[in-house]
Amino acid sequence: MFIIKNGVHFFKNKDEKLVIIDYTEGKKYQIQFQEMLIKIMRLLRVKKTIKEVVDYTGIKESEVIEIISSFEKIGIIEKIKNTKSISVAIIGLGTTGSHIFRQITKLDNIVKIVLVDDDRVEYDNINRQDFIEKDIGKFKVDVLEKQTEILTVTYKQKVIEKDEISKIIINEKIKLIIHAADYPSSHELALIIEDAARESKIPYIINFGYISNVVSLPEFYFPTDSITYRKTHQSNDYELIFLQSIEKASYRVIENLATLIAQQIIDYQREGIPIKHGERGYFHVGNYEWRSEKLV
Repeated sequence: MFIIKNGVHFFKNKDEKLVIIDYTEGKKYQIQFQEMLIKIMRLLRVKKTIKEVVDYTGIKESEVIEIISSFEKIGIIEKIKNTKSISVAIIGLGTTGSHIFRQITKLDNIVKIVLVDDDRVEYDNINRQDFIEKDIGKFKVDVLEKQTEILTVTYKQKVIEKDEISKIIINEKIKLIIHAADYPSSHELALIIEDAARESKIPYIINFGYISNVVSLPEFYFPTDSITYRKTHQSNDYELIFLQSIEKASYRVIENLATLIAQQIIDYQREGIPIKHGERGYFHVGNYEWRSEKLV
C-alpha cells in the first residue's frame, strides 16, 4: 500500500505548473500540471494499493506504477510497511519508566505490556513522574495498569538476576524489553537485561537515565548487533569525590526521552532501523536537542 508523505503540499502556479513542497524536508519540486497525476495524488491521501488506484482512476497499471515509483524515489510517496504486533516489558516505573509506559500505550499493535516495579508512589514523584497526588501510597504498577485498555501484566518485584528477567521474557512471550530502573544500579541492571535479552534473541533498549537535568540517549540494541552495551560502557576505575545535582530531570525533558523510545519501537515494528540505533549521547537542555555520536 502507498500514501502521500505527511506534510506534503500540492499547488498550481500561474504558469500552470504543479508545485510540490515537502515541508518536512524543505524541498520543492515543479513539474508540468497533469490531471491524471492529480487524480492519483488525491486518491493517495489515504492508503491505497496499486490495484485500487487503477480501479478508481481507470489509468493503466503500468502508468500508475511508473508515477508512484518516481514519486517514491524522491520521498513524496511512502510505501506502507506492516506493523508487527509485539509484547513489551518495562523494568522500572519511576521518572523515565512511567513516561515510557504512557507513550507505549499510544502505539499501534502493542498486544501486551509487562510492568516490573515494587515501588509505591511517593509525594516526591508528583509533577516529575507520570503520577498525581491521589496515587500516593499505591503501587506504581497498579496505578499505571488502570490507565490503559491494553493487556497489562504486573510484577511487584525488583530484578537483580538474569534468570528472573529470562523467566519473565519466556512466560510473557516478550519481544522487546526496556531498561528504566537503577537497582542494583543502572549499569548493573543494564548488563543483566542485555544478557537475558541476547540469550532470548530479542531486542532491548538501554535507558541509562539521568543525573540532574542531563538525560542519556536511550540505546536500542538488536541481539545480533556486534556492538553491545557491555563493550561500549566499560566501568572505569575513577573514585567519585562528589557531584553537583541541584534538581532532578524535569517532566518535559523526560517526555522527550519517552517519545524517542516510542519512535524507536515504531521503527522496529515496521522492520526499519530504529532512530539513533548504534549511537550514544545525551539531551542538551540549552539547545533542546539530542546530541549523539556513533558507537564503534
